[in-house]
Amino acid sequence: MTTISMPSRFPWIGTNYHISQILIVGESHYGSPEQSEDLNLTRNVIQNMIDGTAHHAALQSIERSFTGNSICFPEKFWETVAFINFCPGIVDDSLAGRHSATRSMIKAGVQLFPDTLLNLNPSPKKIVFFSKTTWEATETCIGLPYEPLLPVVVDGISVDCGLFRSDKGISFEAINVGHPGGPFLGGASLKHRFRLAFLNRL
Repeated sequence: MTTISMPSRFPWIGTNYHISQILIVGESHYGSPEQSEDLNLTRNVIQNMIDGTAHHAALQSIERSFTGNSICFPEKFWETVAFINFCPGIVDDSLAGRHSATRSMIKAGVQLFPDTLLNLNPSPKKIVFFSKTTWEATETCIGLPYEPLLPVVVDGISVDCGLFRSDKGISFEAINVGHPGGPFLGGASLKHRFRLAFLNRL
């Protein structure tokens, strides 16, 4: 695989992440080109939302998918999880809604994802993807083979989930519930039900 050089951003790690050990994986950041190499971008975006100085529709949708509540309390929710965007780099904010992560961003994410997982302390027990594109891209991650598990089924709808096993013997159970604003499992309510079924099963 050709190496794509893009810096890995620092993950958001909530103060109570060590209790839940839940990692949320988004797709990519939207912003200005000069933010492309800002290693603190992920942390700053969430902290600004907690502080009430910024609004982020996708992250609010993710919160609703977890809590099942229509009203968001970012100062509570985001302290319970860790969060990364799979793709480094940035999508120009002016193209939002018309463009998503480029192939080079996805390839760079494939290369960075295994180390990102292994560097989280403690390691996540459950991973919830909010991107079909990056979920499928993980199949090409070197050193992180994927083992399918029994799907999660809600109201006759079946969603694949599986286990990533690292070269170091650490395993991570994961599911993809689709982009926060996408058609797959459309709406926070249905995503919430799958999230509950996934996190609560043994």
